[in-house]
Amino acid sequence: MCLLVVFTVQAGSGAAETATTQPANLMLQLRSFAAGATARLEIEPTTTGGRVRLTATNLPPPNKLAPNARVYLVWATGGRILRLGELRRDARGNAALEFAHPTSFQRYSLIVTAEEHAQTDHPGGAPVFSTRAGEVHALFATSSVRPRTDDRDAHVNVTRPVVRARRVTSVAANGDFYASIDEALRSATNARDITLVGTRRATRHARGQARVGATDGMAYVRALFQRVPPPARFGANRYVLWATTPEGRSHYLGSLPRRGLNNTNTYVRATGVDAAQFDLLVTAERGRRVRGTRRVLATVKAQRVYQRPRRVGR
Repeated sequence: MCLLVVFTVQAGSGAAETATTQPANLMLQLRSFAAGATARLEIEPTTTGGRVRLTATNLPPPNKLAPNARVYLVWATGGRILRLGELRRDARGNAALEFAHPTSFQRYSLIVTAEEHAQTDHPGGAPVFSTRAGEVHALFATSSVRPRTDDRDAHVNVTRPVVRARRVTSVAANGDFYASIDEALRSATNARDITLVGTRRATRHARGQARVGATDGMAYVRALFQRVPPPARFGANRYVLWATTPEGRSHYLGSLPRRGLNNTNTYVRATGVDAAQFDLLVTAERGRRVRGTRRVLATVKAQRVYQRPRRVGR
């Protein structure tokens, strides 16, 4: 499964006005070659190109994937190979590694392999996780942009700030994820607009507008949320986005950004959604990729909207 969640915010309006983009987080779901194991990257923008955190769950011992393997090593590849560090698992199969964006790469692929020794200088063991080719790139904390008045997202009723995705002329040449998702949502015959509403008392004023579509098992989402309270309100530390199909199946689409979620376009691309149409569900979780009972937002047609209890008598 490959996942991308990217968001940018631009303030102000007018062709001659210059604004500063708020920090944009990027999350990628890695492809897994180990049954049941999952991994993702969360990149936080910095002035040096980003702080990267790789997390994995349900990771088996290395010797289960290769008889002589003892460690998991993380690599950056893209014209050259750089060992980024060791991914250490605990007794429950969870693992995490943090590292700074390698300065010698503008874009790179990230792979995880099971190796015999931690000092191995070249990946040669069994593959465990990988991104797409060149999918990871630098994220800088600030940048200057010039807003455009002909924004395609102007139909969303947001007074401040105006939310936009960055555009490029050629998606294939530049690998722009924003534009590729927009293009998929334009060309997908089953793409549609849906509305999400709060399902609990604390989210009765929360709303979400999303454009969703699926092509060849790949789901695409562009969503904009408003007035969603922090997940701590529900005793959780993150919001998780799910695709729900008419057959009642749920597909994990990833964790939503922890900061800057409201009034921001959130872009998602995920594989494994085997339905022509799907609805969206947002739950408050404590970090595990398991759908819980703390439903926060849901598609209007799919879930019951929160309604204040009526008073009986006086």
